[in-house]
Amino acid sequence: MNIKYDLNRTKLLNEAPRLIKWAIDHGLMSYPLSQKYHNDGSLDPGIEEEIHVDPEQYTPEFCERAYELRQIGMTLDDTAKAVNVSRGSITYILAKGHEHYLSKQRANLEHEQSNSSNQHE
Repeated sequence: MNIKYDLNRTKLLNEAPRLIKWAIDHGLMSYPLSQKYHNDGSLDPGIEEEIHVDPEQYTPEFCERAYELRQIGMTLDDTAKAVNVSRGSITYILAKGHEHYLSKQRANLEHEQSNSSNQHE
């Protein structure tokens, strides 16, 4: 006797490849950068060993450059390709780039305000 939950789980597992392909086609997720493919273009279930990603790899300047590319109108996919990161990481990088851009703007504004107050004294 199969429990309803088990039938739903089995159905979901059978639909998983189609659901994953749909999510990738719609930009909701991406394959790992190290994904292997067969000669016919189909996915090889084996994944090459991933290199450990150092969080320090994404410097504020790197993230700001990605943010600038996005601001000139590049799509998320194009921006991810331009800076050579996975589609799933680009939103984090863009957010960090925007933070860095805003902090530079605030620092410039504070500097200008301090210079103008010094000139009036």
